[in-house]
Amino acid sequence: MRSGSSFVAHLLTQSPTTFYTEEPAREFFGQDSVSARDQGRDVLDILRDILLCNFSIRPHYFAKRISGTHFHNRDNIKLCLSVNSLCWDPATDSALCSAANVHLLRLVAVDLGDLSPLLKERDLNLKIVHLVRDPRGVVASRHRLIEDVPSLGEDLTNVTAICGRYSRDLNESSIIAKDYPNRYTLLRYEDMTKRTEINARQMHHFLGIPYTNLVARHVADHALGLVPEDSHPYGLSRNGTAAPFRWRRAMPFHLVKTVQDECSRVLHAYGYRVFRSESELRDEALAPLVPMLPGFQHLKRYAAGGRA
Repeated sequence: MRSGSSFVAHLLTQSPTTFYTEEPAREFFGQDSVSARDQGRDVLDILRDILLCNFSIRPHYFAKRISGTHFHNRDNIKLCLSVNSLCWDPATDSALCSAANVHLLRLVAVDLGDLSPLLKERDLNLKIVHLVRDPRGVVASRHRLIEDVPSLGEDLTNVTAICGRYSRDLNESSIIAKDYPNRYTLLRYEDMTKRTEINARQMHHFLGIPYTNLVARHVADHALGLVPEDSHPYGLSRNGTAAPFRWRRAMPFHLVKTVQDECSRVLHAYGYRVFRSESELRDEALAPLVPMLPGFQHLKRYAAGGRA
């Protein structure tokens, strides 16, 4: 959560050739009666069924998808507003899904390593866009989110848990990048917001989504700042210059240092500058992003066993 994935998914789903599914694994987490092993199997099963457009055998999930629980599924919302009877028929969703060239799933609650079994299934032809965001920015954003939605609880800002998740994904990313170099790519949220058009074109090419004039115009509106920045905590528009690094001006240095200590290996792996003092943190002349080694060498260098 707060990784920028909604913003990136929004840019990648402007083509009518995509079929988008919002965080389908969400409902499986927090179920105390379900073992971790069964939970993982359930998640893989539903992801497989969505990728294969098998909505009819998932009535419980389909009802949530249509009712608006997964509220970024724009095709479903439009369909429900125009032809309500078709909207509630899972066969309609299966047909829309089957007609699409690319099935795009946004996954936040699932560890990267949990997807490995699906990469082995050739009929799925799964590709992974591994989106990362500076963990200091994630922590700062979550603190602001809790101010707006206190019911989410302070566990959301647990630095040890956040960095633990980053570390697990980093370790797995090195393996996946080695085994599936043409089906894995790493994308920094900060790069997507600062160089929106370049990175949007690269992601469309990687995923096999046509970069049409309609897509280009929508991306250009974001890149040129023609879309007003959305202040809503779940908003989709961003100010590419300010939004990714706003935390540098407001986040207390003691909290920045806590995240840096916990996430040291992750920061180095993904090319994020470590600030040694508050003066460095506030010095806008110091670029927060540092060059990364080509060909996923950063991942290999800093994955489990690598130096921080």
